[in-house]
Amino acid sequence: MKIFTGMKQVKPVQTIVLGAVFTGLLISCEELIEIDLNRADPVLVAEGYMEKDSLCRVRLSLSSDYFSADAEEPVEDATVRVLTADGEEELLTCLGDGVYKGSRLRGTPDKDYTLEIDRNGKHYAGSSYLYPPAEIRGIFSEELAFAPPRAEGLPRMVILFLTDHPGRPDNYLLKVMHNQVPVDLGYFLATDMYGENGSSLEMSLFLFGTEVGDTLELRLYSIDQKSYVYCSQLNETLYGRMATSATPYNPASNLGEGIMGYFMARSRIDTVFIVE
Repeated sequence: MKIFTGMKQVKPVQTIVLGAVFTGLLISCEELIEIDLNRADPVLVAEGYMEKDSLCRVRLSLSSDYFSADAEEPVEDATVRVLTADGEEELLTCLGDGVYKGSRLRGTPDKDYTLEIDRNGKHYAGSSYLYPPAEIRGIFSEELAFAPPRAEGLPRMVILFLTDHPGRPDNYLLKVMHNQVPVDLGYFLATDMYGENGSSLEMSLFLFGTEVGDTLELRLYSIDQKSYVYCSQLNETLYGRMATSATPYNPASNLGEGIMGYFMARSRIDTVFIVE
């Protein structure tokens, strides 16, 4: 794990400013896929991950009614498999509480993984590409001289300088811990899909309540473009115009119709930044 202090001399060749504008735009995919549908019929919900050097892990549950306060019901009677494009396959074991886990196949970068779920005569399948971990070139922070209306105190801008790979899409989820306390709503999102790939990519975060000497623990995930789009739609659902809709929708799952949630391959890098 690398530890960065303030770095004010980093000058990227090409800069693409990305990320959430303020902490209100943070998202956590693990939490967001539990949004209930606005109907009484329970729907299968899947939360699956294949991480670099880790075993595949999936959690299955049934959604509750949109107006119900009942807890979700774990699903333990499904058949769950993970497959690779080169023919490897593994049957996941149910560990209880709806959690299924592999025991042999571990995530390898630059591979396409497919998750298959069979339950009650229905088949669901979706794939995700596992990209290599991000490369952080430097981190810089400064306190801003302005704040949005009704904000308490001034925000601090934290900038991550990342390597941008020509000819390859770069998409990221970022989770932040501030002095060992999770930033409540989870992940920032960043992508280069709307700009040309270059040698450097800049991800800007705006945080409140940070002071010189504070510790920020950053967990940066590399994800594929489909996963980025899905999480962006979740962000729009909770924090955008759909948040106040009488009939909120759930983004389409990459596992097919009749199921909520997502299967995501991802790699991560953990970094500690001391605010200066």
